[in-house]
Amino acid sequence: MKALIVYASAGIGHKKAAEAIYNAYKAKNTSDEIVYLDMLDKCNSLTRVAYPGLYIFAVKHLTWIWALLFLMSNNRIFCRLTKKLKLFIESCNCPEFIKYLKGEKFDVIVSTHFYASSMVGELKRKSQIKSKLVTVITDYRVHAYWLSKETDKFLVASERTKEDLINDGVLKEKIEVTGIPVDLKFSVIKDKESIIEKLNLENKELRILIMGGGFGVGPYEYLLKKLADFKDKLGLIFVCGYNRELLANLKGCAEELEFEVSLLGYADNVDELMQVCDLIITKAGGITLTESLVSGLPAIVIKPIPGQEEGNAVYLASKGAVVAKKTPQAIVEFISQVLKNGDILLKMRQSALAEAQGKAADRMVEIAKEIV
Repeated sequence: MKALIVYASAGIGHKKAAEAIYNAYKAKNTSDEIVYLDMLDKCNSLTRVAYPGLYIFAVKHLTWIWALLFLMSNNRIFCRLTKKLKLFIESCNCPEFIKYLKGEKFDVIVSTHFYASSMVGELKRKSQIKSKLVTVITDYRVHAYWLSKETDKFLVASERTKEDLINDGVLKEKIEVTGIPVDLKFSVIKDKESIIEKLNLENKELRILIMGGGFGVGPYEYLLKKLADFKDKLGLIFVCGYNRELLANLKGCAEELEFEVSLLGYADNVDELMQVCDLIITKAGGITLTESLVSGLPAIVIKPIPGQEEGNAVYLASKGAVVAKKTPQAIVEFISQVLKNGDILLKMRQSALAEAQGKAADRMVEIAKEIV
């Protein structure tokens, strides 16, 4: 069997989901031919630069415009009216990707991004390829762009996500609740003391992991300054991703405050960091929140971006695993409450583990092999 695991590198989450599935596939020691691909590598240069760049710029600096675009594009009537134009633009941007799919003749294509699913679905509709299409939805609610009639299987995060698809007319036989795929290492229980020693972490009453995704987005300098009031009780670990400016600013701020904190750039040991922390402050990306669920780590979500992040936060907050705060001040107040009442985090941890599905990637591989 010949399989393609495809994503689009607009943000880190879609890539991490595809990587988790690819690694689970390889771990089975199968003789199948497995290809792992960022579809933007086979798009024109303008699309490769603009597609991820415009998204990051919009969510950082033009949030209200992003919210408006999300609402418009999520309107089913709007989608129907603009579908042909959207498909035309997509096909013009990625002719090499289309040629590649036609030439390689994959038996099954597993997509973790709606852009790839849309293009594969259109080729299937025109009978230009015969590949089975498995679409992995990487959030807890469904945006209209994920919908493609030509998808053979939708793999989703929860029963609520499944309901969204059914309400959009997708046959329930086409949907399976698997959870969102994350690397299997997040499910492995580790020796916390050895990690603490290896990372040279201080023993404090409460250890907090603070992450802003691959691009280090968030009010972290403010949080550092305000949380310095509790520096005798708190151990802070900042993961700044690729944001070198943020890393430098936090270093200067911590030195000025005489607050010993751990400052990291891009970290490839997030599973270890989650295991040794009591709480995470993060963006409401579907992958990061799922990693925290699997790790049994309660999460505070920072002012969710309108759209998919807001949907993730609202859903997981309803399950008790996450709290969403609109302002940095509210986050500091919540941490103050936690320091006074440890039962808050205990209940959140129980809720996180109840919602977690750590074997999602394994199950997705099984489905991809069964569907051919």
